[in-house]
Amino acid sequence: MTYALANFEPSYILHGAGAFCLVAALVAGVRLRDQDGWRRVVGVVGILLVLLMGPGLMYIGHSANHVLLRIDQRGVEIDTVFYGGVINDSMLHIEQARIVNPSGADAELRPTRRTNGVGLPSLKLGWFQLANGRRAFLAVSDLDRAVYIPGNESYDLLVSPEDPERFVADLQAGG
Repeated sequence: MTYALANFEPSYILHGAGAFCLVAALVAGVRLRDQDGWRRVVGVVGILLVLLMGPGLMYIGHSANHVLLRIDQRGVEIDTVFYGGVINDSMLHIEQARIVNPSGADAELRPTRRTNGVGLPSLKLGWFQLANGRRAFLAVSDLDRAVYIPGNESYDLLVSPEDPERFVADLQAGG
């Protein structure tokens, strides 16, 4: 079974920010003609940085809307551009999977520190430390309705599929 990540609403903001960076670089390039010496060098470096940021932000916004979660006989597969892979069933306590609200009643599961990942206001993707001190892999765009799956080893899994109830049912049924 394949599930999309719950909608990442602010992706249009990243697309807009990327477009703004490209326009800002163009305007700065026009104004740079009147500069000389070190101001021109600093300006060129700044324009190059902004030109790299623009497409980067647009790419992150586009990629965030294409995160897939798959359940099969091996376990849970997380398919993203930056992070992902298969987490075997043997590494997870599938029977303890449940729908949680880390931003509310389940505050101990709230991500507190990003250790290696993307941490935008409405998208958490990668490795984080939870408020309970556990390390977790997150693919979350909706902290109000996420699925928490405790792990056997040193990490847990927290994801936010579009249909959390069906995801948990399919996961516990074995895919």
